[in-house]
Amino acid sequence: MTSPRRVLILGAGEMASGIAVRLHRARFAVSMTEISEPLAVRRGVAFADAACDGTCRVESIETRRADHVEDEARIREAGAIPLLVTGTIPEAWISHSDVLVDGRMMKGGHGLSRNLAPLVIGIGPGFHAGDDCHYAIETERGHTLGRVIESGPTRPNSGIPGMIAGVSEGRILRATADGRIEESLAIGAIVTRGEEVARTGGKPVFAAIDGILRGVIRPGTRVSKGLKIGDVDPRMDVPIDRVSDKALAIAGGVLEAIMRGPA
Repeated sequence: MTSPRRVLILGAGEMASGIAVRLHRARFAVSMTEISEPLAVRRGVAFADAACDGTCRVESIETRRADHVEDEARIREAGAIPLLVTGTIPEAWISHSDVLVDGRMMKGGHGLSRNLAPLVIGIGPGFHAGDDCHYAIETERGHTLGRVIESGPTRPNSGIPGMIAGVSEGRILRATADGRIEESLAIGAIVTRGEEVARTGGKPVFAAIDGILRGVIRPGTRVSKGLKIGDVDPRMDVPIDRVSDKALAIAGGVLEAIMRGPA
């Protein structure tokens, strides 16, 4: 059996982590990157906390922070996914990667080039297949979710959150002031409309609907006013520790693109 192909995933938020989970289970050699102050919201299904805590798990799969680029092989041999804290694309890791997946969900200004690796895959708005990447994966909810685009752009960012149980913008928690997040409620808490969920810059953030607190950015992280810092799901029975249907669909698109190979 040949050794698994090496995949470097930029970002360790919800979508990037869903991709990592699926590829790791498919026996690909996965590595990840994350910034020093992650902005991941759904931290129960994101590897981003490893950037701060040194390690974390998603659905029994472990990620360990690589304090040096040389730690990658050692961490992988232990059965975990290596995660490097960096704000750039690590040349030492990408030089031996067969696939580069940009899962940072930056929605533009990503600075990606399809010349960076033999196969480059962009996730979500801001990518143009055949230009800055070989393939792009659609992330907008609906019948195109998870589809592989081999030529042309993904749908632009609408700025409107997807509809869940009839609720769109109302489920989003946004920073009320510049400053650091102070957590009032833990992920998984049942909240009611008007209840204080967190504080940003000392000002309270209130829930606009009843539901379950599905995610919130790590307490202590510096944020700007208006930034999405969390979300409340009106479906009370949604699991907070399982990769979402959306992330799995996107991960399936990535797996398809890898199996196709460069266009």
